[in-house]
Amino acid sequence: MEVKGSQRLLALERILFEETDESNQLSMKELAEKLKHAFSSETDFDPRAIKRDLEALDEQGFEIIINKGIYGKVLYSHQHRLRGQGGDSS
Repeated sequence: MEVKGSQRLLALERILFEETDESNQLSMKELAEKLKHAFSSETDFDPRAIKRDLEALDEQGFEIIINKGIYGKVLYSHQHRLRGQGGDSS
């Protein structure tokens, strides 16, 4: 199954929105694996294309947080999903 760029971009946005926050971040490899799973595909997702999608999402106001983990591993997240819910979730 061929995955178009717009489909990849929207799937990436959904993954970040639903699966990341202040405590949960994903590496580039994890994002690529989640995209592969989202499309039930044998397609490999190029990290350069994912990075361009992350930049496009950020430019359009879907804030992407980039942090460095241990050993310099780059981690990505979107942290707005918890804002504005009111109350403590603990």
